Parts: sequence; structure tokens; C-alpha cells
Amino acid sequence: MKFSTALIVLTSAVAFLASPTASESEYCPNEEYPHKCRGPKSGECFNPATGAFQKGCSAGFKCNNGKCVYGKP
Repeated sequence: MKFSTALIVLTSAVAFLASPTASESEYCPNEEYPHKCRGPKSGECFNPATGAFQKGCSAGFKCNNGKCVYGKP
């Protein structure tokens, strides 16, 4: 393996391991850069379609475990 190839693999591994990971009930909103994963604050629900937290959910969706999911409230 060439040194440059090994360096690229090592750099990719470090970047992957350094990226934030969300635990259960935590989401990584798009507007917070670098992405900071967090749970919803009081009254907030994460909308995966927009990648943002919002107050409540759109019609036809309900907030379940801090995330907007399809279903009746």
C-alpha cells in the first residue's frame, strides 16, 4: 500500500470517529454547525424533513420521543 493511500485511510478514519453521534432521543439539527446533537427543549420536536427543531408538528404528525412521526396526535 502506498503511503498516500494509507494517509487517506487514516484521515478518513479520524474524521469519522471525530464526527458527533446522536444517542437515543438526541438529534443533530442542520442549522447548528458544526452539528451539535441534542435532545429537544421544552415544547420542541425534531422534524427530520427539515432537519430542524420546531414547536409542535405539522398536521397529520405527532411528536413521539422528541421527533415528528406520522400519526394522529
